[in-house]
Amino acid sequence: MDSARMIREVTGDSSIETFIDTARSRLGVSDSIGSFAIWRLGAGRYVMNVRRIGFAPTEAIVTVDSTTVSFDFAMTPVSQMLAEVRITETTPNTLARRLDRAGFTNRSRFGMGQFVKRAEMLKRRPQTLRDVLDSYGLRESADYLFDRMPLDYEDILDYPADLIAGIEIYRHNRPSEASMTRRGPTLMARGGQQYLSRPLVMIWTFIP
Repeated sequence: MDSARMIREVTGDSSIETFIDTARSRLGVSDSIGSFAIWRLGAGRYVMNVRRIGFAPTEAIVTVDSTTVSFDFAMTPVSQMLAEVRITETTPNTLARRLDRAGFTNRSRFGMGQFVKRAEMLKRRPQTLRDVLDSYGLRESADYLFDRMPLDYEDILDYPADLIAGIEIYRHNRPSEASMTRRGPTLMARGGQQYLSRPLVMIWTFIP
């Protein structure tokens, strides 16, 4: 818009005169029932463009002479296209998929150990994995599998608690999956009995 000025009549009615790329234009705004007035138009033919939200734009040729011009515009309602709605996966769904892939959900059905889910774990407001393990009485005298990787107790203590998806605790027996690691000897192997008598803690993480 190059320039604009308000034109106001003594009656209080007003319209806006604008120049766009040197072409003279006049703007008017309708009232609550659709009536509008544009003042001080010279005689001639004008293209009237009408816009309103919820209706298709329309235009018509209006001839202005020395008398008052009255013209009715009929506008056609149009259905509004709503913005695209996207549904993204929520954290509970991400957790469920993570624990399913890890076998957590399937093993929990057999009830061999203690299965701690994220919601239960976070009720105590832990900051690190150390806080979580302490609340279940777990110390160095246990074997730890961190996302299937055998790690020492000291190696995992500072891991953020809010990135833990679930924990499995086996105090008296172990699932067969635990024997597939380098720290998982069989009962008949050297040190096997001592190994199997230690608690096993399987920790599963996730990235939100």
